[in-house]
Amino acid sequence: MPIKGEYEPSKAQFVRDQVELYENSGGTQGTTLSVLVAREED
Repeated sequence: MPIKGEYEPSKAQFVRDQVELYENSGGTQGTTLSVLVAREED
């Protein structure tokens, strides 16, 4: 079933970061939250 409506970015920064990483990598990165947690610790 298709989702109707317009996309609204999350208010949470870590979610926006994950979406950006996923989209910019063509879906090869950012598929798990642990990737972002590791990036924050660097």
